[in-house]
Amino acid sequence: MNSTKVSSADNRYSIKPFFGFTLKNNWQHFALYLIIMLLATVLPCVMIITEQLEHADIITDWKYILGDVTVFTGICGVAASLVIAVFSGMSAASYVNSKQQVGCWHSFPFRRESIFFVETSVRALYYLTAYLPCALISWIILNFKLPMTAYYNMVYLKHIFAAILCYLLLYSVILFAGGLTGTAP
Repeated sequence: MNSTKVSSADNRYSIKPFFGFTLKNNWQHFALYLIIMLLATVLPCVMIITEQLEHADIITDWKYILGDVTVFTGICGVAASLVIAVFSGMSAASYVNSKQQVGCWHSFPFRRESIFFVETSVRALYYLTAYLPCALISWIILNFKLPMTAYYNMVYLKHIFAAILCYLLLYSVILFAGGLTGTAP
């Protein structure tokens, strides 16, 4: 008897084209994340430095200005990261809200875990490629306008890591909640 059933070991498909397709077709998310990060990290940095340098003859303590700017831009980066985490967590599994889309996505020759991994990793990659250049631009502006000491560079780096960790934590919680309920939040 010849069986026409194909074993699962023979039925392996590459996920790379699907990853590239998802990366290319969701560019709007990247544009949104980049705009949010520019407005939340670079713009406040420039505004605070400009305002503080106008009153530089009154304020002679540069450490006060550096502390104010680094803490405020760090808090803005964390807040923007949390907003992006909510949005990307809601959109990563949004295809499960439509029966037609569920049928389409699950008809692909990929496992559901692969589809989930691609969707979530694309959103995280978009976040990192939007946040890290904006944080670098803010850091360059800070170092160009004000002489930052090693302490304030470390404070700024700490805020960058805090923003990334807050994003990953909230993003994971939203995806976990979506997985438990069977739908996107």
